[in-house]
Amino acid sequence: KFLAVQVGAPTFELVYCKWESERVLARVRAPSLVTRIAFQPGDASVISASGPTFLRTYKLGQNQQLRSSPVISMKREAADHFTDHVWLDKTTMVAVTESGTGLIFRAEESGGSGGGASGSGGGAGAGG
Repeated sequence: KFLAVQVGAPTFELVYCKWESERVLARVRAPSLVTRIAFQPGDASVISASGPTFLRTYKLGQNQQLRSSPVISMKREAADHFTDHVWLDKTTMVAVTESGTGLIFRAEESGGSGGGASGSGGGAGAGG
């Protein structure tokens, strides 16, 4: 079992831990405050994180480093305020912005995950 948390300002680091051994496996600096972290179903080595002006996936590599991958273009990412996101299944993630835009992302199914995603935006909505 694993645990992913954010440690506070001013560094805003994501920390990925092995729960049973109480051991930190990896840490990486987040772009800003993280408001949601989620594990990808079926692959605990992939987490996603969102917050104001960013939505990213991170994959734990064999070298015990978290590699960041933007889910959308950096320009679009910086323009939106992501309020929440959730994985629906192994390949589908939904994100919601402060303006009410819902985005659906499907990860590429090429044996790995953590970055290769295509998205589509849609109408207003919020999850509960």
